[in-house]
Amino acid sequence: MPRTGVGNDPSISKPSGARHKKRVKEEVEINLTGQMNIFLVIIPLLLVAARFSQSAILQLYMPSAGRTANPTTKEAKEFQAKMLIIEITNPGDVYIGPKGNLQKVTNIMDNMSVLTNETEAYENYKKIKDKIEVYKKQGALETCVIKADNAIMYRYIISMMDAGREAGFQNISLGLL
Repeated sequence: MPRTGVGNDPSISKPSGARHKKRVKEEVEINLTGQMNIFLVIIPLLLVAARFSQSAILQLYMPSAGRTANPTTKEAKEFQAKMLIIEITNPGDVYIGPKGNLQKVTNIMDNMSVLTNETEAYENYKKIKDKIEVYKKQGALETCVIKADNAIMYRYIISMMDAGREAGFQNISLGLL
C-alpha cells in the first residue's frame, strides 16, 4: 500500500535548491584586546601590593601561660642571661639593661613629648635606640624583651620594638610588668 502524505505526493513540488546550498563556515574572532589591557594594569598592581603586604608582616612569639617567671633549669638561666630587657613603667620611665642591671634611660611621658613636640619625641627615641645599640654591640645579648605596664599605650611599645629592630635585634619578645 502506497503511503500518502506530503513527502510522497508528486503534485507538491520540492523546494528549490536554495535551502540545500552548502553553508560557508565563518570564523568567529574573539577580541581580547580589552581584557589584555586590563590584565596589563592589574597584574603589576597586585604584585606591588603583595610586596608591600609582605614587608608589613611581623612575627610575634607571645609567652605561654604555663611559663614561670623564675627559671629553674640551667638552659633557662642561660637564656635569660642573653636577654636585653626594656621596661616601661606606668609613669613612662624607660629602663634598659640585662636582667638585674636595668638603668633608667628616659621618660617617654615627660611633658607629653610624643604627643606635642616631635623633636623631643625623636630625641627620646634616639636615646633609647642608642642605649639598645650599645648593649647589642657588646655581642652577648641575642633577645630583646619589652615589658610594659598595662596602662602604657600601645604606640610606645611599638616604638620600643622599632628601636630594637633598628639596633639589630631579630628576636623581640613582649611581656607584662
